[in-house]
Amino acid sequence: MKKQIGSYTDGGPVVPGTVFADAVYRADELKARMGWKEAAFRAACRRGLKTHRVGKRLYVSGADAIAFVTGKEVAE
Repeated sequence: MKKQIGSYTDGGPVVPGTVFADAVYRADELKARMGWKEAAFRAACRRGLKTHRVGKRLYVSGADAIAFVTGKEVAE
């Protein structure tokens, strides 16, 4: 498994703009990495950003976030 600099697991700072396709992010971490405020995140969800809810937490896969921003389909 690749070490992700700036992830919550290694205790490093969140690096803005760095999203890995093979990672899963909590909504708050993705917002920090993308530089999005709450309103921008909600707008992205309304426009088709795929999210996954587990309990009270909301998650987004890195591949889905990249596909949403680039306008390309996710390869399954």
